[in-house]
Amino acid sequence: MSREILLLVDVLAREKNVSKEIVFGALELALASASKKRIHDDADVRVVVDRETGDFETFRRWEVVADEDFILEAQHIPLSEAQKQDPDVEIGDYLEEALEPIDFGRIGAQAAKQVILQKIRDAEREQILNDFLERKEHLVTGTIKRMERGNAIVEAGKIEAVLPRDQMIPRENLRVGDRVKAFLLRIDRAARGPQLILSRTAPEFIIKLFEMEVPEVDDGLLEIKAAAYNLPILSTRNQENGVTGCGIIAGVGAGLYADFASGVRQTVQFDKLISPDPRLRDYYHACSELFDTLYRQSAALYDRLDALSAGPD
Repeated sequence: MSREILLLVDVLAREKNVSKEIVFGALELALASASKKRIHDDADVRVVVDRETGDFETFRRWEVVADEDFILEAQHIPLSEAQKQDPDVEIGDYLEEALEPIDFGRIGAQAAKQVILQKIRDAEREQILNDFLERKEHLVTGTIKRMERGNAIVEAGKIEAVLPRDQMIPRENLRVGDRVKAFLLRIDRAARGPQLILSRTAPEFIIKLFEMEVPEVDDGLLEIKAAAYNLPILSTRNQENGVTGCGIIAGVGAGLYADFASGVRQTVQFDKLISPDPRLRDYYHACSELFDTLYRQSAALYDRLDALSAGPD
């Protein structure tokens, strides 16, 4: 049996191009899981496989807890009871009991292989995610692979991301196969499915689009401080705010103002608060949806027109 374990580890390590340590770790999990089912599903079981011989040992262990915290009999042991076995034991330590090793043939090589392959897939998935994050990309461009309960699953290279329904532009009609661009809102490492959460409504999405499309922003001549999309705006009494801003800059340079903030406080007078008009917002969304539809339907025609514009050879 020990030889079979070493052979299995060697074959899987070569086949999946991973280290033997990853395969050994997954194998120990598979054996521990099988042992737990034999005694108690809630038991804490540890399996150690000898990397040289393939022999393995199985232990059931209990965590030492304070007497008043003793709740889970299958996993814990009260301190007073533990000290009867080992007077030096402390809270947080473990007491272990050796178990008869389970027959490897009972769980089958196929079951162990599935556990190992899942662990390898998780490692590959984490590596792909880390490679993506190292590039510090905030905008994700991909193709909608499928729709799940109103959410769009976007495939971008080797990764999958989810665009939730509440992060889509209102009245946006996305379909499978559509190319979309979205902002990386957050990362959910606890999710079993796509871990990248996207948004097409976040203010940061608009800012990043401007940074891509406006050369002055890319050159550092302009800096976008915030996005005012769908937010209330506080207007000023003076409509020539560009001139006012130049005056404040000159005032700071001449020493009239300590800094820009104090120059604004002394110079700018605010007038009224302008809130977004829901009717106009819905109207512009409807126009945007119509434009997207026209663009998708006309793309093939423009491709044909470009081909004709080249003329005969």
